[in-house]
Amino acid sequence: MLYTPKKMRKKIILLFLFFLPILWQEVKAMNDTTAVATTPFDYENVRNYIFSNLVYPKQAIAEEIEGTVRIHFTLMQTGEIDSVWIVESVHPLLDAEAMRLIGEMPRWKPLYVNGQPISLSYEIPVIFELLSDTLNLK
Repeated sequence: MLYTPKKMRKKIILLFLFFLPILWQEVKAMNDTTAVATTPFDYENVRNYIFSNLVYPKQAIAEEIEGTVRIHFTLMQTGEIDSVWIVESVHPLLDAEAMRLIGEMPRWKPLYVNGQPISLSYEIPVIFELLSDTLNLK
């Protein structure tokens, strides 16, 4: 089943298991004085971006739709996000929000190996979960 309806009102908690690299190399983030972006691509910064910008769709709340959307993307040598697609779909409402969120990520400080910027592919599971006792839909 792609989503699990609940019978009682629920509060929203976005649980988030963070990025699992598809291709992992020994990566060393180095200071890059030529980069436009100054925020390093790391767990804390990306997590903060997700938590600050994710919006649980109102219709998904009303219909009590939950699930985990797995998104693939590539962090390019320039620090930009590219090649975004859904690996595991849940529901069109949650899928669209996860795609929007990743697609609108800011430009990050690139990752470096041996002094050279690299591209790296990731999968991020974005978990949409409704838990009881704080959802007050009128």
